[in-house]
Parts: sequence; C-alpha cells; structure tokens
Amino acid sequence: MRGLSGLLRDLSAGRVRRRRAWLIAGVVAFGVVYAAVALPTGTHQNQRFPFYAWELFDRVPDQRFQDFSVRFIDARGARVPLPAFFEEARMFPIAVQGQGFTLIQRWGTSIARGERIKAEIYRKRFESRYLGPLTNVRYQVVRRTYDPRERAECRSCFKKLRVVATYTTS
Repeated sequence: MRGLSGLLRDLSAGRVRRRRAWLIAGVVAFGVVYAAVALPTGTHQNQRFPFYAWELFDRVPDQRFQDFSVRFIDARGARVPLPAFFEEARMFPIAVQGQGFTLIQRWGTSIARGERIKAEIYRKRFESRYLGPLTNVRYQVVRRTYDPRERAECRSCFKKLRVVATYTTS
C-alpha cells in the first residue's frame, strides 16, 4: 500500500500536467491570434501589432489652438521692450501670471461673444490688478491661433493674430 503521501503526490502530479497542458494551449492560442492580427494589412505593412500606427503622429491634421492674450503696445514705466504679450512681459510674478492668463481668457471670450458688461468688468479687474505701476498704457486684447508643436519651439509663431479690442489708460 502506498499510503496517503503517495496518493497526494500522484494527484498533484496530475494537476501539474493539466496546468502545463493549459499553459501550453494558452501560449499557442495567443501566438495564433497574435500572428493573425499582426499580419500586414492595409497601409501599415511595415509595422507590427501592437506597435503599429506610430506613423500617424506625423500625419496629425493641421492642429490649431486658440487663446487670448493682452499685447502691450506702449506703456510708460515698462521695463521690457514693447510690444510684448502679457506672458512675455514678465512684469508680474509667475504665480500671478496664471491668474492673469485665466482672467484674459474670460475677458477675450466675453468680448468675442459680445457680452459688453462682462467684458468691462474683466477689463477693470485686469487694469486694477496688473497695470498698477504703469501709466499711459496702450494695449490690445488679441486672439491667437497657433500650432502647439510649432509654438513649443517658437514662442512668437502664430498662424493668425487678430485684434479683438484696443484700450488706452491714462
């Protein structure tokens, strides 16, 4: 008589064989599916699944983004060469520039929509917060259209630059 330990050994050996058979069948099935999917089809003949279609990143259509900015044309007390956009003027601490950018986006959007009351509120808020040390300021709210890939390399490369409004302070 073999005993209990021999019986358990026989059962575990059978489990191991079954698991091994399932593992081999799974690997073979994955290989067959992978080969079927990875066969060259269509325009991706030089690429293999799952690493295909990387060439599409070069073929992204002319991506354009829009934002608003304030372009300072003339200002007494400015320490930077003008004309300069709000974010390039560096007249304000960086922490404040983020808040200014948000304010300018809301301001420009309200002008574009024809919401004069909102636009005037944003204008007064902008002038009180950001034009304090400057006098006789002439500036424009502009809508900029740009390709983000080009703009990452060239800060002043815009596809289109449209003046939305022009203001002068005393």
